[in-house]
Amino acid sequence: MYAGFDSTRNRLRAMLPATLAFLVMTAGPARAEWVEWVADASVSANYRHNMNFAPFRTNAENDYVLEGDFSVGRFFQAAEHTRIGFRASLTGMLHERFDKLNGVIGGISVIGIHKFGLGDAPVARLHLTQEALEIRDEQREGRRYEMGLNFSKRITERFDGSVGVTKSIRHGHHGTGSIMGLDSNVFDQVQTLWSVQGNYLLTERSLMSMGYGHMTGEFDSQCPLIGIGGLALANPEIEAASNDTVFGGNCTYRLDGKVDIYSLDFSYFLTQTTSLDFGFKFRDGRAGSLNYNSPSYRLAFSWIY
Repeated sequence: MYAGFDSTRNRLRAMLPATLAFLVMTAGPARAEWVEWVADASVSANYRHNMNFAPFRTNAENDYVLEGDFSVGRFFQAAEHTRIGFRASLTGMLHERFDKLNGVIGGISVIGIHKFGLGDAPVARLHLTQEALEIRDEQREGRRYEMGLNFSKRITERFDGSVGVTKSIRHGHHGTGSIMGLDSNVFDQVQTLWSVQGNYLLTERSLMSMGYGHMTGEFDSQCPLIGIGGLALANPEIEAASNDTVFGGNCTYRLDGKVDIYSLDFSYFLTQTTSLDFGFKFRDGRAGSLNYNSPSYRLAFSWIY
């Protein structure tokens, strides 16, 4: 399994410089008929319930998280209906209770956008992303690689929708301790996310978005205080475990399962470039005979250039 993990991760890593080279070649004077810089930033206050994604309510941990995001990119016209570009992003996180989760995530993406005609024709968007996770808890540090394809379409004057699929690979560090003979690389995870989203313009200044995602693959959770022994009997999908260094429990573990993700967002545009955003997200996970649920709330100020 892990040989396949490394092979897939290396293929995604190798695609980034090749795509960047393609970007440089196609952005020459002969084709650079249209060039645009894009940028966006946000500051958000978040409340996350059961952020450790524990299966039992008695082990659920909650926290307030302050996040800041900034990204900048440049797009070029490669053909009449095709644009390519790159984007750099930076995210910072501060937790009120669990400061070992504080950190910075830096990323670079290569993006291709193609519109299948004029007017309200559908749009396809392909992206390749590589991120570096610098987090105070060492075993959660590492790299993340992502490839995604999305199709969107304007349906009416006020409504548009999109569907997409994203493959992500995360590579963390080995944890401490050997638990029940399992590997300790809890944060080596591979996931596939299928998603659908609809956006409805309520007024000239307000937008409502609803989304659903279905993730299959690996995720992490926290062991109950009684340990992982009984949990492993109830959930044969557990693949790795290591000593818990953040939440104060016995251990943290990785398992294979499914997660349904429901989201609802409202945005109110203060100006043409700024907005106030409120979001709710609910993750409903299942693995073996156990359920993993986690709601979260977000209030943000956003700026787009």
